[in-house]
Amino acid sequence: MAAYTLLQLFEVGVASVILLIGVLKGWPPVALLGGGFLIGKAILNILWPEGGSVYRRSLIGYGIAAVFVLGGVFYRRGCARESRNHQTRWQHTAASRAPLRTRVPER
Repeated sequence: MAAYTLLQLFEVGVASVILLIGVLKGWPPVALLGGGFLIGKAILNILWPEGGSVYRRSLIGYGIAAVFVLGGVFYRRGCARESRNHQTRWQHTAASRAPLRTRVPER
């Protein structure tokens, strides 16, 4: 095998491990990072028939992957913020209500 092929396989392996760790540990930003690396590598290889230097293809591929990762991180932050707001709203409304008491008939 050529050295470039071994490098490609190594990079895919590292990105796959990062993705797997992020998924198994429940760390979305780490999973996004691993997925972004794999997307960048895929785009780099898809552009191979178009020609051009590996540097140009890398910039394009990993640039698109960076947009994907940043979009996921910002989306995740927005969801987390919305979740915290929802919990805070629920706690305030629950605290303002008086507890419901019922009478149990005696026998």
